[in-house]
Amino acid sequence: MVIIPAPSEPLQVSENPQHCVFQGVCYENAMLYDVRPPHSQLVAPVMYMWQPYFSNNKNYATEQHDTSNICSSSGESERRTLTRKLWIWIHAAAFEEGIDALRFACQRQVHECGVSVSCLSLEGQLGKLEVMGSRAIELLQKILRPTSKYSAAHENSTLEDPVLTACTSSRHHKDFVLDKMKQLQSHAIRPLLVHDPREVPCQETDAAALDNLQEDINLNSNGLATECSLKNEDILSDGSTPRSHENYLLDLKNVWDSISNTNPPVPEKTLCEEKHQRRLKHFYLDSTEHETVATEGNDSFSRACPILLLKQAEHGSPCMGWSVILPLSWVKTFWFSLVSHGAHAIGLRERRWIACNNVLPSFPYDFPDCKAYLSFMTDEAAALDQAAELRPPAVRPLKVPIPPPWDVLAAVANKGSTILKGFELDEKEFSGSTNENSLINSSTKDGPSFPLFIPRTAENLLQYSESINGKNQVSSHKEPCLVRVLLRAYREGVFEEGAIICAPVPADLSRWKTRSEEKGNEAEELWQLQLPQSYVGSFFTQLESGNWELQLPKDHLAQEAFRWPIGFVTTGFVYGSSNKRAAVAFCNANLLAILRKQQWIEAQSRRPEIFVLVRNMRSTSYRRALATVVLEQQKDDLEFL
Repeated sequence: MVIIPAPSEPLQVSENPQHCVFQGVCYENAMLYDVRPPHSQLVAPVMYMWQPYFSNNKNYATEQHDTSNICSSSGESERRTLTRKLWIWIHAAAFEEGIDALRFACQRQVHECGVSVSCLSLEGQLGKLEVMGSRAIELLQKILRPTSKYSAAHENSTLEDPVLTACTSSRHHKDFVLDKMKQLQSHAIRPLLVHDPREVPCQETDAAALDNLQEDINLNSNGLATECSLKNEDILSDGSTPRSHENYLLDLKNVWDSISNTNPPVPEKTLCEEKHQRRLKHFYLDSTEHETVATEGNDSFSRACPILLLKQAEHGSPCMGWSVILPLSWVKTFWFSLVSHGAHAIGLRERRWIACNNVLPSFPYDFPDCKAYLSFMTDEAAALDQAAELRPPAVRPLKVPIPPPWDVLAAVANKGSTILKGFELDEKEFSGSTNENSLINSSTKDGPSFPLFIPRTAENLLQYSESINGKNQVSSHKEPCLVRVLLRAYREGVFEEGAIICAPVPADLSRWKTRSEEKGNEAEELWQLQLPQSYVGSFFTQLESGNWELQLPKDHLAQEAFRWPIGFVTTGFVYGSSNKRAAVAFCNANLLAILRKQQWIEAQSRRPEIFVLVRNMRSTSYRRALATVVLEQQKDDLEFL
């Protein structure tokens, strides 16, 4: 399977037909895999959406098995040929790899099933803008002004039409559209044909002035205004009636057909000349010389743009945000309009902070099982090494493994429940750095030395649990299983990217809830666990080959404070965040099961959190934390940012 969950699989559909992803009115998230030998590997998380489906037969669900999970397909010869388009949005960091994986899957589908499937790249044709925040709707309402109806005749309409202006800029209409947008479900898709945002009036029409304007309009104009309002109601309706749902599908199909071949917007120079003409006309000055220049070449440009408005899933806030899919030639126009109306442009670092505050994984930082993650971390490590070499040796920071040595977790998992005893190891077991039992990391840009298995649905996690002979049991599974967890500090502590998650011993748990003692004006925590400073620098040692090896302690003090690693933090705390901070990490599922079982026995209660210890790479102190497995709180972990 290339995309999991597969787009061809019918999802749960309620009585409202708009809730069906297969009909093209909602989008979904999934994981794209490269199924080429030697093993299947994650490429990237993707977002996909179907082209709107039209069929004379209302029982369209019977034809779902005729569609492939790539782009398009055809049924048997005696059936009506069904051709569908499927848009798959891939992150730029994994675009080339994703295209190759999809094309390989298409070729295999043709050879094995004889189904006509093709995969085409839309790179350079479409763009996507994301507007996030609690006031994202209000910001979009300032620049999105839907036309009266989806027709090419309205592409050349200007602001000089009082009926269209009154229809699209009245407060009543804007409030109505705003309320409808708030009522949309997550992942909803709304097609719109909107005016050029540079021509949107800066001030809305006053309610009293609008009433006076409508009194001066004749019956025909009133009829046109009513038609305009009703049309926009259909575009943003919830599809509760057959008529509105049919109109919605028609508008959505029109946007699909025209969004990739829309003319570019009118140049800024032409708009300035037109604005100058209107001013001259207002003062009754002659503008004959400028009319020819302003209207020259208007046929190759457009004053309206088809867009797809996507509502993102809600995580931690009333509305996470909105995505606007539009032609690439229009991205600059909408970008400047959003910024000029109060939007704050953010970079990749701020975007990652937003994802962490909303407990969402961020690609590629929180996807250690894909090549894009390894490539990004390798480049980051090279940049940090180059910056460190420019500093004097006395003030250079301690070099730490980037990316974290994930292979070490597989070797630690072989120890099983003995990790709860702390440092108890025969010298023969880890003597030398080149034997087969040494804990090393194969950090190459092609991926780890063995595949990592990270389940993204609760069903996959349950299947893995059953494959290792039941819950909380350890077996010799070939692929190490990592699960995404959320780390929250217990009372104090800040977790950085790359921090080591360690398994506490029973003695740590018995003193876990020790209260602080007041000494003067300061509070001193009774529970403390620290590694010797001399051992921190050699905890992970880089070999000549570039791999990183876990060096077991030889000093008595280091052995007492040693705790076995079970995971690593991929996204640390966001400094200055007002929310309850959480870090994103990945831990070995088998080791977490061992810890949970032991803690349930000790506490004689079953709580969802797991007590763990966290130590930053360059720190000597362990911090207490509570780990929550994401897939135990929700059915899937497919949302990303």
